[in-house]
Amino acid sequence: MKTLLCLALGGAATVASAQGPAAASATPNVEVRTAASSPVSTGAKETFTGVVHISSAFQAQPPGRAGGATVSFEARARTAWHTHPLGQTLVVTAGLGLVQQQGQPAQAIRPGDVVAIPANVRHWHGAGPDGSMTHVAIAEKEDGNSVTWQDKVTDQDYQAALTSAGLAPGTSAETPTGAAQNTEKSAAMARAQPTSEALSAKQQAIPLMASFMATSDMPRLHAALNQGLDAGMTISEAKEILVQLYAYAGFPRSLNALGELLKVVEARKQRGIEDAPGREPIRAIATGNELVAAGRANQAEISGGPVQGPLFDFAPVINQFLQAHLFGDIFERDNLDWQSRELATVGALAATPGAEAQLRSHMRASLRVGLSAAQLRQLAQVLAERGSADAANRANEALTQALAAGSKG
Repeated sequence: MKTLLCLALGGAATVASAQGPAAASATPNVEVRTAASSPVSTGAKETFTGVVHISSAFQAQPPGRAGGATVSFEARARTAWHTHPLGQTLVVTAGLGLVQQQGQPAQAIRPGDVVAIPANVRHWHGAGPDGSMTHVAIAEKEDGNSVTWQDKVTDQDYQAALTSAGLAPGTSAETPTGAAQNTEKSAAMARAQPTSEALSAKQQAIPLMASFMATSDMPRLHAALNQGLDAGMTISEAKEILVQLYAYAGFPRSLNALGELLKVVEARKQRGIEDAPGREPIRAIATGNELVAAGRANQAEISGGPVQGPLFDFAPVINQFLQAHLFGDIFERDNLDWQSRELATVGALAATPGAEAQLRSHMRASLRVGLSAAQLRQLAQVLAERGSADAANRANEALTQALAAGSKG
């Protein structure tokens, strides 16, 4: 490698000499390194706890001293305690995370947040308890060094940080004892992400994935899956979205979409990209009457009240299936938050002509689980720009009607 480098430098010097002083002082070129060409590495066990993936690493050209990377943490993964001689800047791009300065309460960080860490301040940062978090980390070097690693953050430290940041998940590792406990946890999960005015990059990919699945547009689904994974979506989250949507788009489309996801993941592995696998649901799901009760409560939470009417009087079994399976078996799975589930549902329904009534209902549900009107307008814009104009129009109309109905009520 050293010999090749010397030959390359020597050749460059010869060319520069032959072309004269003007060529030697030519303006350097702007370089673009694609994400596909950037290897993905795993965070070292000595400096990280849990599964951490580091991608798009960079180092500024001299005289610049800044360097950094995109870092994706799975749920509960975090850095060790450390300092930076010239400080550090974090830009959160996806998920819910934590940052803590020694001696101070931990703070929650969310997409769009910019974290400024002063020089030589001992701190750590990582993902929240229930999902992945991705940020871009930037730091400058002093005498060739940008970070000093210290001791690891213990499980006790992490749990205390969750409590101080108001993110303690309670008894998520315990087995639920009844429908009331299931309902409380589901409602807490639905409200875990506060209302924002913009969709994260990962959230923008969800309705695109859903709409292309619903229309069996495999090439564009392929691109949307890559977009979601590039934005920090775990493989588990992507699978969960495509599994849930069988209830709205049918088993054949769900199975085909899962097959496409498998192709995408394998192709990314061939390019050296190791996507975060994510986690399977950890909360036990009730059965029998308790499952129906939990599903009924989830349905009421999302719909704004008990669901009833002539249709369900005419065919009560369909509501039993909705409560026991869709809002029970599926919505009780805690490896995907309710906001993501509603973004997926809205994306699929917007792409489905004739489902306008259900789309309006899920626009209202999206607002109830914490998505803002601005985010839902952005969803329609994303569909218009990268999906289908018809789907975007249906989404905009449904949101307009949902907001009008809310203002009257």
